Amino acid sequence: MFNSKSFFAKVCVAFIFHLITCISPDRPAQAETPPPLSQSSESSPVTQFSDEGESPSVVGNGDGLIHVIPMISKPSVKNGEKITISAIVKAQAGVARVEADMGGIESIELQPSTKQGGLNVEGTMGHFTAEWTGHDLEEKVYTLSLKVTDKSGHVFTDQSLTFSDPAAGNSNVGTPDYPPSLMKRIGAAYGDFNDSYLICSVIDAVNGYAYFGTGSSPGVVVKVALGTGSNPPIRVGGITLDAGENVLSSAVIDPSAGFAYFGTDTSPGVVVKVALGSGNNPMVRVGAVTLYAGEDSLRSAVIDPGAGYAYFGTNTTPSRVVKVALGIGNTPPRVWVRPLSAQARILCGRR
Repeated sequence: MFNSKSFFAKVCVAFIFHLITCISPDRPAQAETPPPLSQSSESSPVTQFSDEGESPSVVGNGDGLIHVIPMISKPSVKNGEKITISAIVKAQAGVARVEADMGGIESIELQPSTKQGGLNVEGTMGHFTAEWTGHDLEEKVYTLSLKVTDKSGHVFTDQSLTFSDPAAGNSNVGTPDYPPSLMKRIGAAYGDFNDSYLICSVIDAVNGYAYFGTGSSPGVVVKVALGTGSNPPIRVGGITLDAGENVLSSAVIDPSAGFAYFGTDTSPGVVVKVALGSGNNPMVRVGAVTLYAGEDSLRSAVIDPGAGYAYFGTNTTPSRVVKVALGIGNTPPRVWVRPLSAQARILCGRR
């Protein structure tokens, strides 16, 4: 059966081969003395002269001894995605090796592509290709360097192709501005063996710290220095709470007073008060209040530091909002409970 796509691809490759074949270093435009064979040449366009009266056109790059028409399957690639690098290469002394430097991340070798005609019998011209999986990419544009070595040892490098992480470059149509609203991974703070399942968190943005509650039994509060600018966060320390203060599922913070309050996913729920410690100083467990039967699984919380109260929502039917006085000292006393209707459920996290 006739395959139109395959036929068209072969015709295109044959046409490009014809263009390369028409380029000769003996023409007046290529009369310069070629560089010594022991040196690598810089990439420069080679001029293809058309019929009389037509303007000259540029097809690929070369130095008179080696000529390259480089191609890339798409201009951008994400980490984990694949792109194909290919090139039609002609070398008078024969093609020995074709390599692609992927923007300094990795070098790969291109091989003759049998599907696209491969290498001719003389070994002087062919279609080379390789597939690359993106990794370690950042938000920027990379230069793809295609290095061709012929059988005499002469090297020519083409640097006409670029590729990028999709977030890099200008994505604001009609403006030269760099996109201002893109997210970017900066770094990570790694916990120790006991920092399992970070379920809830609060932040003290003024002093540059965040506090995370774990889903372990008993729960652990982890203190993390956020890092200035593009510096990554750093784990400063952690405090293991008392037995029964398990699975920290909600949290609120009073940064001006220097305390955070963590609600547990237990029956009944427990609210634990923790002194945050200034700077990198360690945290201290101040005290806790155990709620009434039925006031279970504290999945949501809000705080009114000025009035001195926090409100914890239960994952029960009917739901309840439990009002807790923040308190001074070791025990924040329980103050007020208001049951909600069966239809009103306050849920935060998993059910």
